[in-house]
Amino acid sequence: MHTSIKEALDQGNLGKILTVKGWVRTTRAQKSLAFVEINDGSRLKSLQLILDSSLPNFSELIGNLVIGSAIEVEGTIVENP
Repeated sequence: MHTSIKEALDQGNLGKILTVKGWVRTTRAQKSLAFVEINDGSRLKSLQLILDSSLPNFSELIGNLVIGSAIEVEGTIVENP
């Protein structure tokens, strides 16, 4: 079951593994990391995903993430310092 971005960013969810669906707003790729912002319309601010290059098919995955792509992701919610 997926969670809205608004619900995912509640303080009680820090450290939990959640599934979120949304549309890609921006992408920035580096050699070892990629930053992807997604939004589902449940709040004004987007959720930032940090993807590590150790993911299978990292380059292909990043190449296919264009603005407006609909995606579903699972990961741990952490606070951005």
